[in-house]
Amino acid sequence: RNNGREFIFATPLFGQDLVDALEFLDQTIGEAKHDNPDSFEFNHRTSVHIHIDVRDMEPEELFRMLMYYVIFERLLFDWIYRVSGIDRSESPFCIPYFNSADDYIGLLNTLNKMNRYPDPEIAVREHLFRQLHGTHEYDTIVFWIQVIQNLKRAAKEYQIDPDQLLAHVSGIGPREFLREVFPENHETLMEMQDVEWEIMLGVRRAQDMLLNYAIQEVNSLIWQHLSADDMMDNLSDRLKRNRREA
Repeated sequence: RNNGREFIFATPLFGQDLVDALEFLDQTIGEAKHDNPDSFEFNHRTSVHIHIDVRDMEPEELFRMLMYYVIFERLLFDWIYRVSGIDRSESPFCIPYFNSADDYIGLLNTLNKMNRYPDPEIAVREHLFRQLHGTHEYDTIVFWIQVIQNLKRAAKEYQIDPDQLLAHVSGIGPREFLREVFPENHETLMEMQDVEWEIMLGVRRAQDMLLNYAIQEVNSLIWQHLSADDMMDNLSDRLKRNRREA
């Protein structure tokens, strides 16, 4: 659309190869815009997509990573707004969970897939983050990559039971929790508005997510233990009850 272009790594990169590629992207687009300001435009439809490898994560670790994300989501969107002037929380391409609680179902389905399909040919291999606005700026992209990597690192390093997360945050305090998860980024994120309040609200949202997951697990166990006859009897009883109520 409108001569749009998408820049994609030919192969997954990390370490110095990733640094070199991002520096090349930043330099090339920067020089082109210097010569012709209209040569590149990042509009509201563009974004930076970061795919993180989760093949080395257990389902519980991935769940913990997603809970950490939900806790800090508002702060991360606030940071994106500060560096870009774009309110990505209003974008239909990356609707935040704090604006759409129903989207927890998507997260939970990912976890269920990992639990049910341990085969690497079927299981979840990556998780996509597309909250960041379209940009070529090296420092901004690297900061965002560090944020995502720290979500994964903390989920694997701190073996906190999800149902004990609120107690953990209350025990060490929201600011210390922020420092614990984002050692390289916490000073910048501390500058966001109402940091402590937003983190505690995020913890509450993460608890809602945990509750939804527990309900799904219980329902799954119930249906797994019902025989085919039990399922038909259950369905028959419901149909009879509906006819009586009608």
